[in-house]
Amino acid sequence: MGSLKEINSDFGGIIESATIMGDKTNAITEATKELTVAIEQANKAIAEIDSVTQQNAGSAEESASAAEEMNAQAEKTKALVEELLAIIDGNKTQTLKSASGTPPAVVFESRPALEQAVASREGDSRDF
Repeated sequence: MGSLKEINSDFGGIIESATIMGDKTNAITEATKELTVAIEQANKAIAEIDSVTQQNAGSAEESASAAEEMNAQAEKTKALVEELLAIIDGNKTQTLKSASGTPPAVVFESRPALEQAVASREGDSRDF
């Protein structure tokens, strides 16, 4: 029965091939698990980046809004200072033109200092 020996040899080859295929399948399964873990980590990192980006965008919007509000307030302050300067000029003129001859109760000598402060603010990078 020489053919039984051949059959046993063939089965041995089949078993060896099946064992090799099983080992390769296990290696592929392990590699797939590792890739799955890596993909999950990448997805978490992308989600964190997205969250930080959204927070930054919100902060940028808030900063822009605050800057606009501060600019509006600065413009109002500048207008008030200009009105004060105009009032001071008007009072000086009225006092000088006064026919009563009485000395002014208040001397407006601070105008140059006020003008200098306004001028220095106008040249300032904060744009009054």
